[in-house]
Order: sequence, then C-alpha cells, then structure tokens
Amino acid sequence: MAQRKKVEKKRIDDDVRLDVLACLFEKGCLVPNLEKIQKLTGYHKSTIKASINFLAEKEVLTSFQPMINHKKYGLNVIAYTLMKTDMSQKDTIKKIEENVDRDKNLIFLSSVIGGGNWNMISTHLYPSVEEFSLGLQNRYYAKIPELSNFIQDRMIFYKTAPILHSKTYSKAAIEILKKQRAPGKLNKRGKVMAPLL
Repeated sequence: MAQRKKVEKKRIDDDVRLDVLACLFEKGCLVPNLEKIQKLTGYHKSTIKASINFLAEKEVLTSFQPMINHKKYGLNVIAYTLMKTDMSQKDTIKKIEENVDRDKNLIFLSSVIGGGNWNMISTHLYPSVEEFSLGLQNRYYAKIPELSNFIQDRMIFYKTAPILHSKTYSKAAIEILKKQRAPGKLNKRGKVMAPLL
C-alpha cells in the first residue's frame, strides 16, 4: 500500500504562498478586470483595453502589482533615516551601491534636497527596531569601515500608529490630475464626475 504524502497545513509564509506572491510582481501576472472597469465607467471594453495599452505604451502605466500587508509577516518596523553624507567620498559610495543591491530590507535610498544639511534618505522594512540596528551594523558598518566618516550625521524615524492618512503615489497622482480637470464633466453613463476636493 502506497503511503500518502503528509499534507502540511497552509501558511501565509510557506514556499508556495511566497512563490505565488513573488510572481504577482512579474509583468503579465496581474491583469485589469475589464468587466469591473466597464461597470464603473460605462466605457466599452475595447475603449478600456485600448486605453490600458496606450497608457502602457506611453509608460504612464508601468505595472499592476499587489498590495501586501507586510505586518502579517511580522515586518512591523518601517525605518526612515535622514543622513548628512560626504558625497565626495566616491569609493565609499561605490561600496554602498554594491551592498544595497543585496539588501532585501532596503526599500528606498535616494539623494534629497531641502532644509538643513540632509542630503540622503533611506527606508528599511524590518521585524523590529533591534533587527534594524543589527542589520545596519552587519550589512554596512562592519563591511564598510569608512562609513562612519561618510555619514556625518543621521536621524532615524520609525513609522508608528496612528497613521492618519495613507495612499499610494499612483492614487495621489490620479486624484491630483482629476482635480485639475473641469468640474462637472459627464462620464459615458451621464453621471457627473465631480472634482475630488
């Protein structure tokens, strides 16, 4: 008698679920629901499809991606770091660039301009403040000793509740553009498309 393979209980962080989530970020894995868009706008499906293709061709629409609740995976700490750095240290910058490509916890690293002497900002995602500190130490400071001279000053902020407002850059851009349009425009179904604000 053949033995039945033991079926493991589904988990949100098992290999199958993580592989599926990772694939959702690949081009073509998520597609718009044309029927739902048609129901909301009143436009013909061919108009919707042509619009999506046109926006993709013009590089306005770059992808369809899922929104994942990272807290369900215990990734509770979003750390923002403002830094004052010595950008003349090109060798140090090169070493940092080599490390950031391998840093899976790094969400964002960019130059900034504005008030004060801050010229760089980073965003990291970690399970805890302690793991964030340890991650920075092990990935950067231990591997790049001259980093202490490169980063002349820094301020770290941790995103916490209550979050009073949140939206994606994409959603904000659409809302801003719609607000700039003439108020009271009718959509195809004859409904008034009032300005958002």
